Amino acid sequence: MKKTVALILAVLMIALTLCSCSSDKNKNLEEVCVGVVTDSAPHMEIFHSVEMRLPEYGYKLIYKSYDNAAQANDALANGEIDFTCVTTQKEIARDNSGKFVNLGAIYYYPYAMILINYDSKDEIENGATVAIPSDAEGMTRALTLLDFYGFIDLEVQQDGTATLGNVKKNTRGFELVPVAADLVTGYDADIIITDSVRAIEAGYELFYETVYIEQKDALATQQGSTVILTTPEKVSSDKMEVVKEFLFTRRMYNSIDNCTDHIVMPSFEADR
Repeated sequence: MKKTVALILAVLMIALTLCSCSSDKNKNLEEVCVGVVTDSAPHMEIFHSVEMRLPEYGYKLIYKSYDNAAQANDALANGEIDFTCVTTQKEIARDNSGKFVNLGAIYYYPYAMILINYDSKDEIENGATVAIPSDAEGMTRALTLLDFYGFIDLEVQQDGTATLGNVKKNTRGFELVPVAADLVTGYDADIIITDSVRAIEAGYELFYETVYIEQKDALATQQGSTVILTTPEKVSSDKMEVVKEFLFTRRMYNSIDNCTDHIVMPSFEADR
């Protein structure tokens, strides 16, 4: 009995020693700081594969949360953090300051078509009432979704936006009803089109209760995708060179693709 107790104690001591060594090792790692917006996308899931690999190279990933994208990017510009994941492709395209380097689009919040008065897409009738967001981005994304799946023919404007006036052909005769984005999920329609955040908040399960989901190769999706930004001063630093090795990989793609509730989807094709 004494031998058994002694053996157990020895194993516990070894485990505690290993945990202590691991903890000490992590304390010595250099921080790589990413700026995110509080309560936005599940960034710890998105960057999981990066976070797991960085310690091999002497770094650890730290998340710095901000109230909005402007605050995060200000911190980046001031050298307080190393990169951000808060800005859309469309927003950075309007920024001609040269303060930031765009490393590429990483994820987007998909818009989806949800059936309210039908059990399957085969039951969708001509002339169905379709509630779509009335704001500029929401309407563009909803109309682009309908166009992508052949329900309408859409002529997108030069700036990448679209309105009901750009619908050249309404193949199924849908009654397209613009509704305030926050009210779409509760609107009395046969079909609704909304973004993943509002769909989940309303209790819908993406990929289970949605029949058509926005794809990453649509122009509106690309413009609405969140990008990773760093600065010209940091882009070639040792730590960012390591980070870049693990961005846009198959592992990262899978992490995003399997995010909780599918609230976000990958904006890139993984080739490694």
